[in-house]
Amino acid sequence: MKTHLRLFRKVKFLPAVFLMFFSLQAFAFTPTTLSRNGKLSVSGLQLVNECGQPVYLRGVSSYHYDPGWCSGCCHCPDSFDFIANTMTADVFRLALTPPVTGVTYEMSQIIEKTKQLGMYCIIDWHVLNPGDPNAYVTQAEAFWANMAHVYRDDKHLLFEICNEPNGVTWPVIRQYEDRIITAIS
Repeated sequence: MKTHLRLFRKVKFLPAVFLMFFSLQAFAFTPTTLSRNGKLSVSGLQLVNECGQPVYLRGVSSYHYDPGWCSGCCHCPDSFDFIANTMTADVFRLALTPPVTGVTYEMSQIIEKTKQLGMYCIIDWHVLNPGDPNAYVTQAEAFWANMAHVYRDDKHLLFEICNEPNGVTWPVIRQYEDRIITAIS
């Protein structure tokens, strides 16, 4: 009888162990957009994942990032947790207004936090004003060359090397982009 009682206690305990094990497994790894897709690229006009499958990203933008102007406004850890987990964003766009001289501590924290959350991060060189990307081409070359060197192994970073140029012709924009692509390569 004692043997049956011990066996009953063990059997009664086993479902609790299995339930706890499988519950922990469910929380051990929740796939993110980054873990599902890996490094992104462009095929034709389509953004695709490492396997060549189309990818669509949804997210938010910093609008204008300037550490002096926007110190901590939306860059605290809780805000990124909210963006990733509550808003279910796949990407955060870090809009930089030239001239930007290098990667600041705040920028590196944002880049790292998006990576930890499994989000993509778009580094956006936003040339809306003055409109001509060549106005800061020397700073842009140095900035993008540094970014490409420092973050060369990061799959979650996307470089938007020239956003919203205006008041200039396509050949002027192309001249800028050729210089930046060469600096990145």
